[in-house]
Amino acid sequence: MIDAPQPAMSEISAPHSSGYIRPFHASVCGSLVRVTGLSPSMRVRLSALLRPFLAPPGEHLAGNGADIAIHLEPSPADRSWRIFINGMFLTQAPDSLHLIPQIEWLVISRAVERSHSDAVFHAASLAWKRRAVILVAPSGSGKTTLTAGLASRGWKPLTDDLTVVDRATRAISPFRRCFHADAFTRSTLEAAIPMRAPIATLADYIRPTHWAPARCEPAWVVIVRRDPAEPASIAPVTRAQAAGALFTSAIRNGLTRSEVAQLSAGLASTISGCWELNNSDLSE
Repeated sequence: MIDAPQPAMSEISAPHSSGYIRPFHASVCGSLVRVTGLSPSMRVRLSALLRPFLAPPGEHLAGNGADIAIHLEPSPADRSWRIFINGMFLTQAPDSLHLIPQIEWLVISRAVERSHSDAVFHAASLAWKRRAVILVAPSGSGKTTLTAGLASRGWKPLTDDLTVVDRATRAISPFRRCFHADAFTRSTLEAAIPMRAPIATLADYIRPTHWAPARCEPAWVVIVRRDPAEPASIAPVTRAQAAGALFTSAIRNGLTRSEVAQLSAGLASTISGCWELNNSDLSE
């Protein structure tokens, strides 16, 4: 599973008991996701947060149904929301402002985990003239901050946490999900590249206004770690280590482990270089 973001604190919002409108539809990694039970104001906010993934009207009208169905029901007794996935109860959100980040994560994560045509890695990636660097790192290692540092040096962002690689071509295209950053990282990002917060009440969610081009060639892999007790450093590693890092960072989806292993090895065999970086000091 993809790590869920921590919701921003907000005032308690009472669930709406009426005024529900047409379903919300998103298209992510080849899957059509439908969300029902949203109030009008919630639908507007979710649409802003997921704007790059909004499904064209013809896509959801032509099919017989969504691949993933998310349904929301208000619980007036405790002023919360119940969330169902494909008819089964999943979890509960305390109020509508907590609900929007939760639904954004569910739309993205469930679609990514369903994909059969793409390999998805828990990694940031940026491009320089259509050649991409993949930053493989666990949460908390500074992928987003490192992305800001590279962007300030002319690199164009592809994604800050989910790198989607086309299985057939091995190309990486922008995955235009919002970056989720704390105040410090947001200020660093905004100083490096033009960013926009799609929802005023979710200031931690920001989206670049400019992205790298589609179908970039993977050219470098950097295995990122953070050990504040050691100085910032970068050292070359083997292609086998790069392949292993890619494989272990892969998000479980419709591809088999063998298919992901083959793709990881194939990527590592064709890149120009691979390194391990201790990201203890961005200025270094």
